[in-house]
Amino acid sequence: MGAIRLPARLVAAGTLTCGMVLALIAASDDGAVRRPETTFETLVLLLLLITLTVAPLILMAAIGAARRFGCEALARARTDELTGLANRQGLEHRITETLSHGPEGQPLLLAVLDIDNFKLVNDAGGQAAGDAFLCSIAGLLRAVLPPDSLVGRLASDQFVLLLDDRDPEASAGRLDQVLAAVRDYRQASGSNLVSASASIGAIRFRRGQADYSTLLRLAAYESAQDAVAEHTAALRWAVRLDAALRDGHFRLYCQSIADLQGLEHGGRHLEILLRMIDPESGEVLPPGPVVVAAEKFHMGPRLDRHVVDSTLAWFERHPQALAQLDTCAINLCAASVNDPGFPDFLRERFARSSVPPGKVCLEITETSAVRDLDDAPQFIAAARGLGLRLALDDFGAGFCSFAYLRRLDVDFFKIDGGFVRDIESSALSLAIVRSIAEIARSIDKRTIAEFVEDDAIRERLTQLGVDFGQGYGIDRPQPIDQYFLRPAVLPGRPHRRLRP
Repeated sequence: MGAIRLPARLVAAGTLTCGMVLALIAASDDGAVRRPETTFETLVLLLLLITLTVAPLILMAAIGAARRFGCEALARARTDELTGLANRQGLEHRITETLSHGPEGQPLLLAVLDIDNFKLVNDAGGQAAGDAFLCSIAGLLRAVLPPDSLVGRLASDQFVLLLDDRDPEASAGRLDQVLAAVRDYRQASGSNLVSASASIGAIRFRRGQADYSTLLRLAAYESAQDAVAEHTAALRWAVRLDAALRDGHFRLYCQSIADLQGLEHGGRHLEILLRMIDPESGEVLPPGPVVVAAEKFHMGPRLDRHVVDSTLAWFERHPQALAQLDTCAINLCAASVNDPGFPDFLRERFARSSVPPGKVCLEITETSAVRDLDDAPQFIAAARGLGLRLALDDFGAGFCSFAYLRRLDVDFFKIDGGFVRDIESSALSLAIVRSIAEIARSIDKRTIAEFVEDDAIRERLTQLGVDFGQGYGIDRPQPIDQYFLRPAVLPGRPHRRLRP
């Protein structure tokens, strides 16, 4: 029984000691055991001593191997084969153990992460691409969350997170980081990039308040409720968007894009920004929900057509403003880039417009361009054929690779504002902005920095050789009629600060 219940080192030491004691007793003339007199008796005694000494060691080794095999089998049964995270059984075991040990009342947070539209990832690249995507998401979760966090895969596209919640603000920030990491991740699949967003349902509790199954059910319910609430909110905005397009409740705003290098250009460089107006209060509504609703309910191309048509119509009615214009940037959604009818719309609209196509620059996001490297170059070629200019917006935020630039013939790289905003505090952001500016110069492209919020950022961008800047540190968006009543932003100099 000792070989089964006692530690291996103690069993080995005990059996060896016992064997030596028995051997000494057998060799002693005064011992209780008669000294062997014949060779046969000596062999029998040796065999008995070996058996008493070695048998427990053999039994101990066999039991130890069985234990190790059992532990390994149990670990495999509790581990997700694809991602290496805890699986459903492993999550239940580890979280139950965590809830059973530790200080009573310790604040914890259990979250369920759902990968949205994961089926589209599988459809785009096949099961192998889907499996690789899930493995990458598992790696992102490990990298973003603290080492003491528990992460597991509950189902095909569901992950469970258990976090220390002694600092609720910090744990909420970590969940935001998780969502951002999943949203920004792009995975190559053939000539395309696959991506997905995510939603999280979380429940805060204290150790001892509830068991694992109850907490999991509550967190999953919160995730489902959040998804329903987001869909309902987007649907309401889609209804408002449809009414605004039908009844003309949109207004054009302008924001300057300033030359940071002090060079003279032929006129104003600006971006058109669309704002929805509440028909009852006259309030300018936030653009974020409008964009989300347009993308979710496939209204992006319709909205983009409205912006292009309204912008051209305004300049057609104001030839003096058109004479001041050097470049007018208009942002397009990803669906418009992939819409085979959009180039035909552009061709027809510019054919009957007095606005020269060379004064218009279409901005497409980097992620939408590299997501489908077949459609994007075709769209760019069609736009260039009309004489339009192009910019790659949010550059560096998506795949952040320069390999595809040979296939995307654009005039401007618009550096993602997240890097620009942190340029004074982050060595990585500074290095990325510097690299983009240097590579752009080497291939004869121009750079535009977003989120130029103050003079310090503006000065640093100028030192790095970034060509243009846009942000509140230069000027704020204004209705287009008011914008053209103000003096133009001079090259190399900030405009007079305006109140929000």
